[in-house]
Amino acid sequence: MPDRRRVVYCLVPEEAPEDLLVSLREFYADDPRVAVVVDRRMGLRRSGIDRREGVLLGPGEQRRARSDRRRSSDRRRSVLPRHIEAPPPELGGPLRWAERLVALAPGLEDADLATLATRLRDGDGQAPTELYWRVHERVRARLTRRLGDPAVAEEAIPVAVGRLLDVLEHETPEGDVTRWLERQVDAFAAELPAQPLPTVKDPEVDPVRRAQLTAQASSLRVHDPTLAEQLALRHHDPGWIGQARAERARLRIVLDGGAVEHAGATAVPGMDARPVLDLIGAIDGLPLSDGSLDALQAAGYVIHGEAGVPGRLLARRRAAIDVDLHLIERGSALWVGALALRDYLIADADARECCNAAKHAALRVAGGDPKRYASLRAATLDALTAEALQRLGR
Repeated sequence: MPDRRRVVYCLVPEEAPEDLLVSLREFYADDPRVAVVVDRRMGLRRSGIDRREGVLLGPGEQRRARSDRRRSSDRRRSVLPRHIEAPPPELGGPLRWAERLVALAPGLEDADLATLATRLRDGDGQAPTELYWRVHERVRARLTRRLGDPAVAEEAIPVAVGRLLDVLEHETPEGDVTRWLERQVDAFAAELPAQPLPTVKDPEVDPVRRAQLTAQASSLRVHDPTLAEQLALRHHDPGWIGQARAERARLRIVLDGGAVEHAGATAVPGMDARPVLDLIGAIDGLPLSDGSLDALQAAGYVIHGEAGVPGRLLARRRAAIDVDLHLIERGSALWVGALALRDYLIADADARECCNAAKHAALRVAGGDPKRYASLRAATLDALTAEALQRLGR
């Protein structure tokens, strides 16, 4: 029975004939995995967890791209997920495809990549999402190094991850899954031009380049999944500070001696907080090296990309003690602001009261939705951070 938690969108250009949309909807009427929609978006910008509805197309600025009508049947199979029946030639049209993944939920944190690949092929609806976040930063780092341009790498990530998931659904990786993944990304990068992408219809594009752009624009793109997690606030637990101290010492070894600080509400006595330790770790810059990614993975952390905060890399560990590790450049505005806010809340009772009130008000309105909660409390946190920095003379 098909997994109804995963949806593949068939994106029909707005200028396409109306009968194409109607015919495609009739063709897929009995397949709950496919939704045929009009593609009205001229360009999609990556949003993070605080601003996103969970269905955007992934990192980076997404330029409007239309498929070439003259696709071979082989190209069609590589574009369309192979578990979905292709429409007949007369309904092919200039279509694009994108897959929406279910929200990330607890349950697969301890599974290794080989197990997740097996679960994916067995139809586990959570496996694609867990795989997405496991490979996302490694794909980003690999593409950045291979293409030599972070902007081009950002453009390519959603396509590269979509292709990996499609291959994994039908093939068993040989040997070490991480090395297999890197070879797949390298092969994908070799197909791409190493400069910013113009549109497919750009008159200056030569035929070979046009074919490359068309292939990328036509590939299955993966929507960023949200980070679904039960949301609750608890009174401050004095044990949090000691737990954070122990995890900081462990992470300093993982990060090769880099600074690790306890930030966020769990670091502030008297503050209500989610029972998740917020730590910030100092890095030299992004992307991380393969060695750093391997070390974090070995320590039980899963990378989740920027998650809505440019310049921040979010890594989460869910175990007996849950941790959100925010990897940012030491001395950056993010680093200084996080520590300034923490120290301000520790020192000022009125600021703590204001922050607590904002958090509980946001929770009442947002219910259990973490994205909505974060959005609702953002203005108060920004204002308190500005006050904290002003006190430091910044």
